[in-house]
Amino acid sequence: MNMRLSFVIYAFALIFALLPPSTFAEIADDALRIMPLGNSITYGGYDSNYRLYLWEKLQRAQVSCEFVGTLQGGNCAAYDCDHEGHYGWSIESLTAGVVDWLNATSPDMVLTMIGSNDMGGDSTHTQRAVESLSQLIETMRATAPQAKLFIASLPLIDYGWPEPSVDLFNDSAQAMIQRRSQTDSLLFFADVGRQLTTNDLADGIHPNDQGYRKMADAWFDAIRPHAEQYIFTTTSRAFHAGLSQLRATRLRVMLPAMQQSVDAGNPYLPNGKRLPPPSQNSYTGHSVTIPNRRQ
Repeated sequence: MNMRLSFVIYAFALIFALLPPSTFAEIADDALRIMPLGNSITYGGYDSNYRLYLWEKLQRAQVSCEFVGTLQGGNCAAYDCDHEGHYGWSIESLTAGVVDWLNATSPDMVLTMIGSNDMGGDSTHTQRAVESLSQLIETMRATAPQAKLFIASLPLIDYGWPEPSVDLFNDSAQAMIQRRSQTDSLLFFADVGRQLTTNDLADGIHPNDQGYRKMADAWFDAIRPHAEQYIFTTTSRAFHAGLSQLRATRLRVMLPAMQQSVDAGNPYLPNGKRLPPPSQNSYTGHSVTIPNRRQ
């Protein structure tokens, strides 16, 4: 074992012996909690949806995060598949359920794309949909006053002819959100849907794989500036490496002050304190990742 690795393992074994158990609970909880909220476009497919591709981008960017929601959908072995994407739901339907979902999951961010099932009809109908969206925002803000709310533009609808109400909805929704954001600094418009073209649709309304990847890119660009405090640092990566070796190997570490060895495969230290289990959302491959402390 090289000297640097020996020092890392020794140092963090000693830290585990000294830190109170509450410290580990705080570390495990310090991840960005993201709720994907919407209808079937948010639910997506098993192997293709924006949630999967957004998760992959966040992991590559080393953002400590977890998706939250009362539903699960997609290949849950590949990513955190919790969400609130409800097939066929309208804006009013989401408003009726969102209080319970927010209270159950306590998200830091809510990524909302809703309104496709409210399209069609004349401009008066579309304006009512925008008013419903405003009510949804008001309900979310009252329930989760500290959450950052991102409201997305809708993808176009094309069943052989473009649906003009989508453009009117997007323009009106953007203007409404910009007005509200003057007094709500945690409300943001995310221009996600307008990044898609007819070539990005599978059936005229739902994105294909290319469309979902474009959505993930747009969502990532929207939330990335707000995730800085959750990005792993060089210091935390060194901690990960030492902690990974301490957990995943059968190394025996001598603690001079304690004059006994710690079996790294045993979750208990000699003083009886238990090592915290690796977080599902921060354990990848053979490393354990610990994020920055929240500011």
